[in-house]
Amino acid sequence: MSSNPSPYAPTNQSHALPPFPQLEEGRPVGVTVFAILSLVFGGLGLLSLLFSAGMYATGVTLGQPNAALDLFQTNMVYKVFTIVAMVLGIFFSIVQVVAGIGLLKMSELARKWTLIYAVYSIIAAVIASLMNLLYLFPAMKEQMATQVANTPAGAREFMELSMYAGMVGGMIFALALPTAILWYFNRATIKAKFAAANAVS
Repeated sequence: MSSNPSPYAPTNQSHALPPFPQLEEGRPVGVTVFAILSLVFGGLGLLSLLFSAGMYATGVTLGQPNAALDLFQTNMVYKVFTIVAMVLGIFFSIVQVVAGIGLLKMSELARKWTLIYAVYSIIAAVIASLMNLLYLFPAMKEQMATQVANTPAGAREFMELSMYAGMVGGMIFALALPTAILWYFNRATIKAKFAAANAVS
């Protein structure tokens, strides 16, 4: 009997093509979520800042007393701070939108700019809170005292407490997203995903 192997029998030699580098699971859901948040908050922030810039430039309000505008017109320190904050805010709002688009494409550059935006946002939130405590809130209290002179003392105290509570809540909200960004995009697994995506491209 012949011991020659059958020509139809599978061989042990591998003739498979070399593997093509690709992402195993595609874009992580978290990256997609943060990309959408960047697009939404970046776009809304840009529109809000442009509207505020127009208000400060023209001095036109919606008919209501505006302590921030009054302070902008009378206090040079607060005026310089507001102008610098708006310029940086507009720039980083654009960065946020562009980075959001880049995150959808798993761009490593977008990941880095997203982290830069997060660091800026934390610093800006802390400085803005300090400026509000030092300049804006005293002006608002003075304006409030004039407007509600005949209001019972308890109501005035409640309004003042609400003002400070709003500042604390606003700061927590302002810090939440950038803090989450720093945590998420510095994770080793996410860095590896972006590295793999850019290796493919």
